[in-house]
Amino acid sequence: MTAGWIALLFVESSRPPVAIMGGVQGLDKFAHFFAFGGLDLLIYALIFQLRLKTSLTIISLPFFLTVFIGYLEEGYQMLVPGRSGSLPDLLADSCGALFATLLANCLTPLSQPGRIG
Repeated sequence: MTAGWIALLFVESSRPPVAIMGGVQGLDKFAHFFAFGGLDLLIYALIFQLRLKTSLTIISLPFFLTVFIGYLEEGYQMLVPGRSGSLPDLLADSCGALFATLLANCLTPLSQPGRIG
């Protein structure tokens, strides 16, 4: 599921943006925030399912992987005719990842039975 979400992000980056994105102020950043927040939660769930042993991994790995994928996706957009990568989009990706990581860690505290750590 995680790999499929990443593929979908890159497929969407290969096409011209949907017309409504330019017509509604801030909608593009909102979409980036939720798309990469969702990716972060999928990576978090994958790490949880794999039962990695350290608490630090659960807190930081999803965030850094998501930001790295956002960086790659923005770089990829620079190669696509009619698209451009942008620092504000990467910032929206990163904010979505941070929010999702904090949310996931609040909902699944380290003291929970069966929790990694």
